[in-house]
Amino acid sequence: MKARKLAVKAPRGRRAFSRSAVVTAVAAIAGTTALTPTAGAEAPQDTGALAVYQDEMIDLSEGWQGAQVCGGEIGQLFQCHETAEEFQQFLAETDTGEVGANARTDCRSDTLCLWEWPEYTGRLLYVTGRGGGLDLADYNFAGITSSVWNNRDQGAHLIDVRNNWPDDRYYLSPDEYRIDLDNQGFNNRTDEVWLDAN
Repeated sequence: MKARKLAVKAPRGRRAFSRSAVVTAVAAIAGTTALTPTAGAEAPQDTGALAVYQDEMIDLSEGWQGAQVCGGEIGQLFQCHETAEEFQQFLAETDTGEVGANARTDCRSDTLCLWEWPEYTGRLLYVTGRGGGLDLADYNFAGITSSVWNNRDQGAHLIDVRNNWPDDRYYLSPDEYRIDLDNQGFNNRTDEVWLDAN
């Protein structure tokens, strides 16, 4: 199998990722593909969530570097895609189902999907897993969710940690979707998400 070279991108010149961290993280999503990381990188300091985007490791808390779709399983390395079409190709190659053009149909089963704008448009952050949560600041997605679909058999929670309002949580039942969270008074308020285990 041919080895690919992985370029390690240090966001805004402040952080670089260690060789072992890159190999471990990328191997987790690359499966059997052998990777050779760029040498000379230092250990990360105070990084957000890591993702692979265009064969580079990026810190999502520093920005999505042009990606429009990012996601993965809680506790695992996320994968980002520049366009909805690239995401569709990724899903086709991984045999995970059909998708639309950055619309509600892009949210595959067993997934919580968050969109930046109403009507399932804008950037899409998708999350899989059970019994875990994400701090969306680590994904540069805190306070910007406007539409959502909990396309799972378990509940999910949208959590507002910034405003100290009495209604700081919004519960999503299994298979619940909201075209515009403004209608529920929760537009641009999601800072964390929690996926129920059962």
